[in-house]
Amino acid sequence: MSFRNYQINPVIHARPSAQLVEAARQQLTRIWWDEHRLAYDLVCSQTVIMSVRGEIRQWLRGG
Repeated sequence: MSFRNYQINPVIHARPSAQLVEAARQQLTRIWWDEHRLAYDLVCSQTVIMSVRGEIRQWLRGG
């Protein structure tokens, strides 16, 4: 089993880049996410979960 630390979420939710290479990376990430993610056990650390909760709370407060 190998572990890779990728930040997928920002790439998936970002607007398509005007830069050709970056736009290609975004598209490849979307394709992987849609077609290959079910072949893996995706995990998230407790630290990331806590960070996301904080961001959601901040967004809900309007900040």
